[in-house]
Amino acid sequence: MRTGKIARLPHDIREQLNRRLNDGEQAHPILNWLNSVPEVQAVLAASFGGRSLNKVNLTQWRSGGYRDWLVRQDALDFVEELDDKEALGHESLSDPIGARLAHWVALHYAASAKALIANEQDPSTKWTRLRELCADVTRLRRSELAAERLDLEHAWLDLEHADRQQALKDKLSASHLLANCLEDVLRRPKAPSTNHGPNSPSPGEATSQAPEQTGAPDSLLTLGHFDPAPSAPVKAS
Repeated sequence: MRTGKIARLPHDIREQLNRRLNDGEQAHPILNWLNSVPEVQAVLAASFGGRSLNKVNLTQWRSGGYRDWLVRQDALDFVEELDDKEALGHESLSDPIGARLAHWVALHYAASAKALIANEQDPSTKWTRLRELCADVTRLRRSELAAERLDLEHAWLDLEHADRQQALKDKLSASHLLANCLEDVLRRPKAPSTNHGPNSPSPGEATSQAPEQTGAPDSLLTLGHFDPAPSAPVKAS
């Protein structure tokens, strides 16, 4: 963490200073501007006894904080370049940042390897270079295959998750259907009871008041006590 005069200034002021330096502005106007800013004056009064910024402070910042800022800006510009689908003339750089960076390195590696081999005149040396390039390409290809394997595993996990989700939806749908059927059954009105007339006895009463069926006397059912009527006499011819 830097602790110099300029490093203590607010972030927005340091950003403006870095952009002025990047634009090639000279030290004298930059110092006049800095020492006239109220926020800068407050920091200098609170931490540095009110001493103004000078060329030495600006030179120290150029070799420290400003250099770090340039590195960050280059990295940001590089990421923005990778975000461009037309960067390096290839739309595959629209992939995630890691894949874009790997692709960018591979393209530059291929171009450098081609130039290195083309400029090599000695066959023995060229053979050695090709063997070195072959080893690098093998490592690069191994990493690509590992990335492809991870993609396949992720796709498989997504498929399993989708299957589980569908099975759960099917179970929930069946449960809802069963619940709806039960609700329909419970909502149906009860069957009305059988109405009886005012003089109609209740079933219990009808049973109790039913007349007793008396059978014929046993004497009538016994053949021994049955006297048929005498038949008419038969006349002689």
